[in-house]
Amino acid sequence: MAEAERLRNEFSSLDTVGACVERSSHILVELTSNVGIAAAIPALAQELDQIELVPLADRRVLMILVTRDHVVRNRVVGAR
Repeated sequence: MAEAERLRNEFSSLDTVGACVERSSHILVELTSNVGIAAAIPALAQELDQIELVPLADRRVLMILVTRDHVVRNRVVGAR
């Protein structure tokens, strides 16, 4: 229960969706000791269809998201 309360407190102080997604990704990394990916897709009608991860230099990964309506988003994320 203490862990759930800690997470509630952490997320209550974040004021944007981007900040929540970024914090979620860091928490996934902490919990799994692995790569953690969190994404917020703005429109309710969009559903995630495909995700691709491309390793880059300097412990970075190119993350490519494709939704069922064929919208493609990409972002380079770094491991910390």
